[in-house]
Amino acid sequence: MNILLISHYAGAPSIGMVFRHYYLAKEWQKLGCAVKILTASYTHLRKKNFNVNKDFQEYTIDGVEYVFIKTPR
Repeated sequence: MNILLISHYAGAPSIGMVFRHYYLAKEWQKLGCAVKILTASYTHLRKKNFNVNKDFQEYTIDGVEYVFIKTPR
């Protein structure tokens, strides 16, 4: 099963808040699902934000695939 989780604020333990989406993705991966998290490149909740030069940029963070959408700061 393929899962696309969309959240403006999604984060990970290595980049900062909010962790719920990260832990859901990890559990779905254990069940054999392919998971991508679609999120904004900037949020005030993260301690690390990404410099996205294109409209979309993909990163793998701690084994979870993220797609960052370029957003204004």
